[in-house]
Amino acid sequence: MPLYDFKCKSCMIEWEEFSKMDEKDNIRCELCGGESVSLITITSKPNVFMEEYDEGLDAVVTGPAHRRQIMKERHYEEV
Repeated sequence: MPLYDFKCKSCMIEWEEFSKMDEKDNIRCELCGGESVSLITITSKPNVFMEEYDEGLDAVVTGPAHRRQIMKERHYEEV
């Protein structure tokens, strides 16, 4: 079962709860019994890659694709 974030429309409290997808619209607040809404949650983290200096390549690399490009240009193979 997926984990959802909910917010009560009455008391405005937020909580997380495991729920079946078809039952997530029927979840009630445990404190006041009020109606709740499921909040939009980002489940995957963004692909963020900070610049870093790679000593083996002697270059600043900005991501995996950039690393592959530098290796290809220098005719290096990953071991």
